[in-house]
Amino acid sequence: MWIKALYCTQDVEYAQRLTAFFDSEYTNKLELNVCTSVERAMQLLKGIDIFLVGKEFETEIKALLRQIPCPVVLMTEQIYEDGLSNLKQIEKYQRADGIYRQLLDFYSQGSKIKKARESENAQTEQKIYVFTSANGGNGTTTTARAFARKCSMYEKTLYLDFGMYNQMPVETGAEHGMDEIILALKSRRNILPLKLNSVIAQTGYGFYGYGNCVNPIDMLEINVEDMKALIKELTLLTEYTKIVIDIGTALTEKELVLLNHADRIIYVVDEREISIRKFRIFEALLDALEKREDTKLLRKLTVFRNMVKNDYDHVGWPYEYEIGGWAPVIPDTVEESEIIGRIAASDSFNGLER
Repeated sequence: MWIKALYCTQDVEYAQRLTAFFDSEYTNKLELNVCTSVERAMQLLKGIDIFLVGKEFETEIKALLRQIPCPVVLMTEQIYEDGLSNLKQIEKYQRADGIYRQLLDFYSQGSKIKKARESENAQTEQKIYVFTSANGGNGTTTTARAFARKCSMYEKTLYLDFGMYNQMPVETGAEHGMDEIILALKSRRNILPLKLNSVIAQTGYGFYGYGNCVNPIDMLEINVEDMKALIKELTLLTEYTKIVIDIGTALTEKELVLLNHADRIIYVVDEREISIRKFRIFEALLDALEKREDTKLLRKLTVFRNMVKNDYDHVGWPYEYEIGGWAPVIPDTVEESEIIGRIAASDSFNGLER
C-alpha cells in the first residue's frame, strides 16, 4: 500500500462512493478510511499519510493543526480564492481520478514519502514500443501517436514524447507535467513515482501522457541516470499495458537506455532515397551498439513504411527486417489530428499488434 488516507466528513454517502472508486481503481496504491467526527479522526491519525477534512470541520481542524503529523486537505464544493483558507483544497465534485492525482501531488509535497514495493506492481503483460528515425519529415511523431491512439482503443496506453519541438494537446490533467517530472528527477527522486501518477494527463487523442515543458530546453537536463530511473518507474505503472515512446531523431546514450528497455524498436521510413539510406546507417549503428553493450537491439527492430505511394506489398523493400505496418500518402492540407485518426482506424499497425 502506498498511501493511507483518512477522510473526516459528515457526507457519508459521498465518502462511500469515493472509497468504492479508490478500492476498485487504485488497489495497493491508496486506502481511504472514513470517520464522522474530529474526535475520532484524532484517534485514527497514527499511520495516516494524508488527512482529508470536510468543510463542516474546517474551523475545528484549524485549531488542531499543530497536533496533526501529516498533510491536511480541505474537501470543498468550491475552491476558496487565495488567502481565504490556509489549507490545501480539493474540489469534491470532479472526476475521482482527478481527486486521486491531486492527493498524490499534495502528499508528494510532504516530508515523509513511502517507497512503492515492486512486488505489489509485478506485471508481465506490459510492452514498451520506441519509435525513432534518423531523419525528420517522415512522420515519426504522427505515426507514434497514431499507434498510441490505436492501442488506446483496446487498452490503457501511456505515450511519452522526448522531442524538443513537439506539442501534445492536453485535454484534462497537468498541462506541463514534464516540468514536474524533471524537477523530481533532479531534486527529490523519491517522489518520482508519485509525480508520474499525479501529473499524468488525458490527451486529445485518447491516450495518456505528460504535457510538454514550459521551456523545451529543460528536456536537455535529463541525463543517462535520470533516464534509467524514469524508465524503471514507468514500468511500475502497471495499469498501462502499452507504453509508446517517441524519441524522434535523437540517439545519444540516454536514448540508448530506452532502446535497451524496449520490446519493439519501430523505425519510421518513407520512400525517399535519403530516408532508406539513413536507415542503413541506423542499422549499422545498432549493430555497433550491440557489440559494445553486449545487448540485443537488432532483433527488436521493425520498420514502419510511411507515405507509401505504390508498393503496398513491400516487394520493393530492400532489407530483411519485418514490416510492422505502413500508411499511404495523406495530403499536407489534412490536420494532424485527422491523420492520426485515419491511421489509427486503419489496418496500418497489424504487424505491430501481434
